[in-house]
Amino acid sequence: ESTDAPDTTAADEAVDRITDDTGTFSIPGVGDLPYTTQSFEDEKGLTVASIIVAEDLEAYGTTLEGNGITILAVPASSYTANEMMNELVNGASCMASAYYESQVATQFGSAFVSRFDDCGDTGTAAQVVLTIEDPASGLVFGVYVQGVGSSQDDLLPVAENVINSIVLV
Repeated sequence: ESTDAPDTTAADEAVDRITDDTGTFSIPGVGDLPYTTQSFEDEKGLTVASIIVAEDLEAYGTTLEGNGITILAVPASSYTANEMMNELVNGASCMASAYYESQVATQFGSAFVSRFDDCGDTGTAAQVVLTIEDPASGLVFGVYVQGVGSSQDDLLPVAENVINSIVLV
């Protein structure tokens, strides 16, 4: 069920922000959490703007129990929101309990959602993927959240907060 997204048009200037290294978008600062803003090249040779935040970047990249968030942005001329979803879902290493939901409201419009529960060695981890095209900027955004907990109750609200905190640079 879709709800109205919060109004995020006026970003709080007092909040420190992290900007990806291509200068495409920013998110609010993450305190003492480690992060990387390094872009990367996909299999098509396209530069993908990226911010990754995790309690432990190495654990996030190697285990399903590592709590973290990845935010990606690519030109809509290169990827649709559905293609971005397929890329991120295919990269998700947990297919134990999969839920492909309709959409959730965001500052950019309705985002596609996929959720995964019962992940990891102990079955207590989850993953959420949101993707959306922003016609105004010509970008497709992807947000991937993983961690211990419920994809619906714990991770989906985090993913929604993240997508609604993105500011174009």
